[in-house]
Amino acid sequence: MDSALYYLSLAEESDKIYVKTETYKTFSNLERKRENYEEASFYYNKYLQCLDSLQSFTLSETIAEMQTKYDFAKLVNIGEGLKYQKAVQSKIYIYILVFVLFIITISYSYYKYIKRKREQEAVHIKKLIRRNKMKLKENQFMIEQNIELLSEKELQLIKNEVKHSQVMDLMRENEVLKSEIEEQEKKFSELLEKHTHSFVKENEQLLERYNKLKEKEILLLKYIITEDSFLSRLNQCCKQYDPVPKKELVRIIDKVNELYDGFANRLLMTYLNLTQDDIVMCCLMKIHLTPAEIAILMDAMPDAIYKRKQRIKERLNCHSKTNLDEFIYAY
Repeated sequence: MDSALYYLSLAEESDKIYVKTETYKTFSNLERKRENYEEASFYYNKYLQCLDSLQSFTLSETIAEMQTKYDFAKLVNIGEGLKYQKAVQSKIYIYILVFVLFIITISYSYYKYIKRKREQEAVHIKKLIRRNKMKLKENQFMIEQNIELLSEKELQLIKNEVKHSQVMDLMRENEVLKSEIEEQEKKFSELLEKHTHSFVKENEQLLERYNKLKEKEILLLKYIITEDSFLSRLNQCCKQYDPVPKKELVRIIDKVNELYDGFANRLLMTYLNLTQDDIVMCCLMKIHLTPAEIAILMDAMPDAIYKRKQRIKERLNCHSKTNLDEFIYAY
């Protein structure tokens, strides 16, 4: 009993409120059993004071814990808001790229339409020139016939003593015919020169607009590459000469489909003999990667990439003089 009181006295000197509370409660029970009610009442009051302090301390801890949870939830909500804002910003850039690509497609279609129309006009003018050349030959033949006729007329006039005025009239008609033919040739030459100059000038203007839009597309694509995690990783691999596994590189097909209005799907539907590797290669070219960068990503030699481009060109049924890169950019 004395040893218990000794340890209880040590516990009473503790700094911990939990220990003091239990100690005063034990002292109160012991004194009550010993029928020392005055001491029991004293320790019981101490127990009640510690119990109040303990409840206040517990309440403070609860409030602090709730404040901590609130602050953490607030930080989580801010992080989610930033993620959402970044996702919205990325979508905006994608919409801008799609709009620029739409403008480029419309401009290129208009350029092709104007070019085809000018070519048709040039063909039509060539036909007119050819037709007038034929008429010129016919007129020359008529002139020769008239000359022969004139000779015959002259002989006939001499024989029949026809008036010299009829011969002069025939010669004047012949000169008028020559003048008309020369005037027609001059008009058609001027017409051809005028249309040719106009066509060249408009063609240069359209080509300049197309090149400017293409430069804007490349700049916007570079920004999207820095924002997109997959494209950014491809760019980093090119800089570090680090090949990308084939299973992961295939993801470029979905990414290019998203950026360029189903480019890979349209290519595959039109050219059924293209393989998956060919489609991946075309997608890498579509985002303006150089042959050296493509060789790094596909873990191949530059010569192998060149040969593969030649095979793709054959499978696309491109003309020998067609630039494959320009074909891919415009498709």
